This record gives sequence, C-alpha cells and structure tokens, in this order.
Amino acid sequence: MSVMLPRARIWVLAGCLLGFCLHFAVAAAAEDAQSRRDGQCETGFRGPPGPSPPPMVPGFGKFGPDSDEGRPPPYLMDLALTEGQQDKVFAILHAAAPLLREQAKAERKARDALRELTQSAQYDDGHATLLAQAQAKAESQLWLIRARVDHDVYLLLTTEQRAQITDRQREWASHRPDVPPPPGETH
Repeated sequence: MSVMLPRARIWVLAGCLLGFCLHFAVAAAAEDAQSRRDGQCETGFRGPPGPSPPPMVPGFGKFGPDSDEGRPPPYLMDLALTEGQQDKVFAILHAAAPLLREQAKAERKARDALRELTQSAQYDDGHATLLAQAQAKAESQLWLIRARVDHDVYLLLTTEQRAQITDRQREWASHRPDVPPPPGETH
C-alpha cells in the first residue's frame, strides 16, 4: 500500500475542489442561459419599476457623448399623449434638431480648442478669453433652444396634463430641498 505524501494529498484535494467548482460553474451557466431564453433572469428582474423611458424619436440620434438631443422632454414620461400630440412633439423636435446640432458642434469645437490651448506652449489669455466666450455663447444658445422647445411642447398639453407635471415637480422638489418648487409656489 502506498502512502501519499502530505503535498500529494493537497494536490488531490485541490483537484477535487477544482472539479466541483467547474461542475457548479457549468450548471450555473446552463441555468443562466435557460433563463435568458425565457426572457427574464433568475430573480424575475425586468428593469426598474414603472414605465420604460420614452424611446428615441425616430430619425434622431445622440449628437455627442453626453447629449440627449432628439429625445422628448423627460417631463412627458408617464403622460398619455394623444397621437396628434405625439406628432406635434415630433415636429417640434425635428425642427429644433439642426439648430441644436449646430450649437452643440460649436460648443464642442470651442471647448476642445480651449483645452488644446491650455496644454500648448503658445497659451494666450486673449485667445483663451475668445474661446471661452465662444463656448459660453454656444452653450447659452443651446439652453435657449431647449427652453423654446420645452415651451412649445408645454403649450400642446391639456390642462390636466400640465397639472400632472406640476404635481410631479412638487413631489420631486419635496424630496430635494436644493431644488426650487414649480413656478408660482414657495417652499
């Protein structure tokens, strides 16, 4: 009868442990693949509670890495818009898209040029000021276009839909003391 050395026993135990781990990993992967085919994960999670976010408006995409241009305003989420309202929102967003894109490109161009200037040997305060002003002007134009779009969309809403938005803003502001209340109200 052969006697296993302690080191050999360790290797045998490690091999057994590895075999068990592989067995359970394969079983878990098979179960995960089955649950994915069923359309839900093991716990039944199907995303955050509540309605899904509004889809991208057809024909529009993101214009930049941190841009959400082309999407309906977030305050429209959960509102039951009529088909006519949806068409008008699309038309408003469609009309604003070229202006938003133009200003976003101008803002990004000025920001990138300012960043390059700060890292170059030819830094000049006068040129940096011009670039900062160009970036600020483009950004302010973006805000004005967005404000006009929001206003035009708001005008399409019924009195009940506007009340829903105000109620939602009030509730949200009650949870965030740093957020101002809806227009016409005080804390």
